[in-house]
Amino acid sequence: MRTLTIALLVLSFVVLPNSSLAASTKPSVSVGLPMKGASYDRTSKMPVTWELENVNRTLVVVTTFTLEKEDTKNPSVGYTSGSSYQHTVYAGQTTGGFTHDWGLNSTIPGKYSIKAELRECNVKGCDYAPAGKLLSKKGKERTFTVSNNAGTTLDPVSTTGTTVEILSPNGDEEYVAGSGKKLSIKWEAEGVPKGSTVCTILERRGSTGGMFAFPGEKSCKKAKEGKDSMSGKLIQTTGYNLAPGDYWARVSISAKASGGKDGATLAQDISDEYFTLE
Repeated sequence: MRTLTIALLVLSFVVLPNSSLAASTKPSVSVGLPMKGASYDRTSKMPVTWELENVNRTLVVVTTFTLEKEDTKNPSVGYTSGSSYQHTVYAGQTTGGFTHDWGLNSTIPGKYSIKAELRECNVKGCDYAPAGKLLSKKGKERTFTVSNNAGTTLDPVSTTGTTVEILSPNGDEEYVAGSGKKLSIKWEAEGVPKGSTVCTILERRGSTGGMFAFPGEKSCKKAKEGKDSMSGKLIQTTGYNLAPGDYWARVSISAKASGGKDGATLAQDISDEYFTLE
């Protein structure tokens, strides 16, 4: 009996260090920038960096921004209150990051949180969303502020000579989410230069907000003078969830691309009021 007890103690001594070693080599990610308490204007770009450990194969970093508290002391502008981004990282990589453009008129000013986590690649590939199984512990959230020093909203009048104005949906319309029925975004444009492009987006209001290229399969086309429209179906899928809620439509006209780069934005407009998907 004494011999058996000694054997079990020896076995425990051998197993525990191996278990500890396995835990220490688990892939992990943490946010480097933005620093806690940092402040950015909604018209600026924000650097985001991560620190990575034990990345032994190709994985995906998912970075999520969430509005924690809206700034109600300044003018109420912006409609996007949070979003997620995924980036591929590779074996042996220890640092990484990207630059987040808050956008001139898309972001609700206020207190935000940021977190990052490591996930397996989607079975279709690492560049496909959504990413796969969570590998690291949920990243520790860090808070920062997005301010609104400009205090302006979109105006269909531009200094480029090009204008666009949304005709519908322009407020108070009601549709059924996931119905598969058609939604048409209609607008009128003037001063449209040759070779320019028009794109349409739906933006969801509130803390679960987001931006959806609409229609998902082809949201941009050649811009033209006068009245025009873009139509698509109201669908709900894992990667494209036009869920019930309040939305605005956005129409943007961009100059002809050159040198392999996208052209500059010439004019854009947002619905005067939100419409509803029930």
